[in-house]
Amino acid sequence: DNEVATQSNSGSPQAQHVSQRRIIIRTVNMQLVVTDIAASLDQISKLAKRFEGWVVSSDRSLTHRGAIAIRVPSDQLDDVILLLRGMAEEVESEISTSEDVTDEYVDIQSRLTNQQATESALLRLLDRAETVEEALNVQRELSKVQQEIERMEGRIKFLEETSAFSLVSVQLKLAPSEMPVDAGEDQTVSPRIPARFRATFTPAAGIDEFNFTWDFGDGSEPVFSNRTAPTIEGDKRVTATITHFYSDVKNSPYIVEIEMDGFGETGVTEGSDILIVTVTDIPTVEVFAGEGFVIDQGEEAEFSGSFTRPEGLTNVNYKWDFGDGTAPETGLIPEGSTRVVTAHVYEDFRPFAYQAVLTITADSEVGEVEVASPLTVVVTEKPAWTVAGWDARDTGRTA
Repeated sequence: DNEVATQSNSGSPQAQHVSQRRIIIRTVNMQLVVTDIAASLDQISKLAKRFEGWVVSSDRSLTHRGAIAIRVPSDQLDDVILLLRGMAEEVESEISTSEDVTDEYVDIQSRLTNQQATESALLRLLDRAETVEEALNVQRELSKVQQEIERMEGRIKFLEETSAFSLVSVQLKLAPSEMPVDAGEDQTVSPRIPARFRATFTPAAGIDEFNFTWDFGDGSEPVFSNRTAPTIEGDKRVTATITHFYSDVKNSPYIVEIEMDGFGETGVTEGSDILIVTVTDIPTVEVFAGEGFVIDQGEEAEFSGSFTRPEGLTNVNYKWDFGDGTAPETGLIPEGSTRVVTAHVYEDFRPFAYQAVLTITADSEVGEVEVASPLTVVVTEKPAWTVAGWDARDTGRTA
């Protein structure tokens, strides 16, 4: 029995090696970004063979992704990891775990020794069996013991191999190519007025699926979409228009960023761009068309309106609509002027007042400003001519 136990403990070089040290199973999982999936899989396979290891599995079902698992000697694992890092454009993640199975290994060895001793005893009993029934009973027990011995020897072999050869699982992702993206011109908007965003980009040939995300820089949730459209400018495409509302001017200006990625038969691509959004209040313009007045029909009426002119206004125009069906008077107001003076003749009398309106329009950095102010004009009937008691209105009358 002692001879059998000794042989089990020293039956293989690996068993002799692990009996002198702690039995540690090391496993490494890596995610690498590489420039060529096929070439990287080939490199890693050759790396395993170079260190007298082997490839456990390999997957190259996608053009822009791949996976490979290798086993390498555990005492050379750190060297292998350094070489794997060196062949990557970027190491996205690296997770290393260590499991000490020394106690399990020693326990199985001890139980294996006992089972082998039991096997020897049962073999001796089998040799001394005098009846078929005795032999069958011993054989039945012997089979159970031998099955347990096989299971233990298999587990011992597994622990020896996995501690001697570490498993390295590598996920490969193709390094994306650069895609030109134009987020558009900087914008100036006012609170609660919609700001619209649409980017232009030029993908590489073979890239036909796209995702993009707008981050508006104000703490709101980014907006994700995959809707794009071609343009008449060759290979250029545009994203769907995204609308966003800024609530106030407090933290203006905002940095708005778009991030895009695309993929297809030729690989993956990505790009990004930013623009600046300035949020400011719409300039307040106050317009006063003047006080209402009374005038006789046919006489020239003078209109004098005024307005406030805050800084930042350009292209300031006026429009006087006299309310009598004649064409409105329009014009450009000179720089620095805040008054609009004109004259108009009401040719017709009517029993109710005319409504004249002065409208001021201007451009500002947040858009067009338009403000109007009305005034009433009462036109009285022109008096008839009277000569020596004769009224011209009596023409045609009979006495």
